[in-house]
Amino acid sequence: MSGEKTPNKTVKNTDKVGRRSGGRPKGSPNKNRLTLHEMAAKLDIDPFEVILHFAKGDWKALGYAGELIEKHSKDCTNYEYVIDPSVRAKMAAEAAGYLWPKLRAVEHSGTVGQQHSGAITISPVKTSELIELLKKVKSE
Repeated sequence: MSGEKTPNKTVKNTDKVGRRSGGRPKGSPNKNRLTLHEMAAKLDIDPFEVILHFAKGDWKALGYAGELIEKHSKDCTNYEYVIDPSVRAKMAAEAAGYLWPKLRAVEHSGTVGQQHSGAITISPVKTSELIELLKKVKSE
């Protein structure tokens, strides 16, 4: 079955355990990602740093002349932030995705108000028993 072609895909080589063999090692960048890293390096740009500058509202670091832009209309002149607060909030959320893992949603599969088989029963404990238990845990 090694290298056989099927109508939609090529079947990869596998060893006796069923793992894939050959190809790009896990965790190494593909050609597209390498090209993007090379472009960023050539322009001396760190995309994460740019995200952080937007999140901070650091208009100087991003090359803007001032914090506000004049917008002229027929009757008056309005001033707007170069970096809108909503953009700052979005960039802060984007940066957080790189710094901390995303938490998965937890789904409750039981019936509300009904006790399930894995229920934990909590009974009162004497203070002295609790102190002894804490000492035991602390010494381990």
